[in-house]
Amino acid sequence: MRDKIFSCIILAFIFVIPIGVLCRKEKYISVAENRSLFKKSDIRITNLNEDVNSFFEDQFIFGERIKKAYNICKSRIVNFSMKFIEDKRIMKLIPVGKKIYRLADTEYFVYGSESVDMYEEEYMYNINGINEICKRHPEIEFYVYNHVVETTIVNQEQYNAFLNERLDKRIKIKHSSFINTYDDYKKYFYKTDHHWNKDGSYNGYLEMAELLGIDNPIPIKASKKIDAVKYYGSKARTLGSYDIYDDFEVNVFDYPKMNVEIDFKPVEGYGKEKQYFENKINTDDVEVNHYGEFYGWDDGIIKFTVPENYDKENILVFAISFSNPVNKLIASSYNETYVVDMRNYEPQMGEDFDFDKFVYDHHIDKVLIIGSNNYFKNKSNNIK
Repeated sequence: MRDKIFSCIILAFIFVIPIGVLCRKEKYISVAENRSLFKKSDIRITNLNEDVNSFFEDQFIFGERIKKAYNICKSRIVNFSMKFIEDKRIMKLIPVGKKIYRLADTEYFVYGSESVDMYEEEYMYNINGINEICKRHPEIEFYVYNHVVETTIVNQEQYNAFLNERLDKRIKIKHSSFINTYDDYKKYFYKTDHHWNKDGSYNGYLEMAELLGIDNPIPIKASKKIDAVKYYGSKARTLGSYDIYDDFEVNVFDYPKMNVEIDFKPVEGYGKEKQYFENKINTDDVEVNHYGEFYGWDDGIIKFTVPENYDKENILVFAISFSNPVNKLIASSYNETYVVDMRNYEPQMGEDFDFDKFVYDHHIDKVLIIGSNNYFKNKSNNIK
């Protein structure tokens, strides 16, 4: 009898769990691992076995809870040994997770350094795509803003020179100049997240404005701390480390009136700035990504239209999440601004991005690529 009960339990696991995975709503993001999850739509006939395995691994019931519990346990073990390492001054960068370190005697988490040769093939794949569209469209002005992240602080001169030498000479390039050391990093980035803080994003915007020839950048009206929020950024969530958090401080701007569309569907606005200022947001869940909630998400395409700028140019921006705090700032100086995240365009729009058709249909005058090595090393960002 006992064997039969055990067999029934095993059979239930074998059949019920896969059925549950197939029937329940898919999850798109793993908070615990800070990455996109494998979905049904990603399964290819040509790679069926591996893709099906990847799907069930990523969509496993309770999978996110298991990963979170593992991360928390691992974090406790790491924290136990951290003080000893710091007291003995054994190392400046203390490993705390996969490619994640903590700056000794600080609360800042950073990713490890990366050299150009680690991703040269990926860089050239994306650079060649940019150069090709630049040559096909001499009527359009092209710009690249290359911002420093912690993985390129040590090797930024090498990385900057690589881009200068390989991008088409007609493209105007600007490299961020305000982050050169880890001390600079601590001023302009969150402790627990890989993004700029309010000061880093505004400095980045000012340099982009200079690159684009914007004579009257939007000034900061005020700075505000969202008192109800303890912000646990992507690194804290990945590590399961909730002992350290960031205050969530933002800049306030007077934007011109603008209409917003996401994936060409009108929306009330981009980001939840108003809800945050009115304290109408969820502050209890440590896994809430307040950066994305406040500033807006990495949508396939976002369109901003400023009616009072009807006689100004149209700009097309290619970027990943670093542009989220500056999208509306850039849009304030143009008639129509289109921000495309190539990683998400095809999944959300159901079609490939056709650069030639897009710039013709939408009368694009300028193209801005906002990228760090995180942008250029991801082949999903290739522009065709």
